Amino acid sequence: MPEIHNLPEADYHADPALSCSKLKPLSKSPAHFLHALEQPHTTTPAMALGSLLHSAALEGPASIARHYAVTPQVDRRTKAGKAEYAEFLETSEGKTIVTAEQMELAEGMAAAIAENATATKLLEQCATRETSFFWQADDVRMKARLDACSPDGIIVDLKTIGTPIDQFQRQAYNLQYHLQAAIYSEAYREVRGTEPEAFVFIVVESAPPHGVACFLASAELIGAGDTLFGELLDTYKACTKKGEWPGYPDELRMLDLPAWAKGGRIND
Repeated sequence: MPEIHNLPEADYHADPALSCSKLKPLSKSPAHFLHALEQPHTTTPAMALGSLLHSAALEGPASIARHYAVTPQVDRRTKAGKAEYAEFLETSEGKTIVTAEQMELAEGMAAAIAENATATKLLEQCATRETSFFWQADDVRMKARLDACSPDGIIVDLKTIGTPIDQFQRQAYNLQYHLQAAIYSEAYREVRGTEPEAFVFIVVESAPPHGVACFLASAELIGAGDTLFGELLDTYKACTKKGEWPGYPDELRMLDLPAWAKGGRIND
């Protein structure tokens, strides 16, 4: 089972193996999963910022220079500006084009991470960065791209948050980070043959002053992810075998007050 270093991100995404991000829509319904699977890979603004931050915080200036190019401040309405911009595009072929503001934001976030003693100590232990793992999970080919991991089994994942960091627990649950922690832990276990020591999220706020905090995933959180992972794999295999990808259950469901609203007044 391979562990591949320096695999280009585009090549990783092009591989047809299932990943955490590919499986997440299945928790809505098989129809959502199939629809998402049939769409070409796209990069959202949040994902673009995350990739830029990863290069800045995990790989350094050399990676930034190799993969990104900052749009020059030129007036493209003028002949000279158009010529300068065309030359910029030619010399930047194959690189991701970002604005000076995007680069400044990513570098500011990376600097905040570097100033955090806990985050710095964790990353110093993780010699391997952006490593791609491929393995078989219950006869299903899987893949995972770990931000960073140490020789003794500490897995580190870098996350951004657009709200105050004390809301990360809510974001983690809503975005199913427990599923990611479980899948990445299994990737490490299956490929390296040893149990991972810990899974840690380094979280940085996208708004200045870019607060940073580190969160250790609990055994309960990873266990919940393991349970969900098993359920999703079972659903995937059953749908694949039948060739049927149904949507939500076709039934009449009861709509009740949410638990937090019962026993209290609901504001208009």
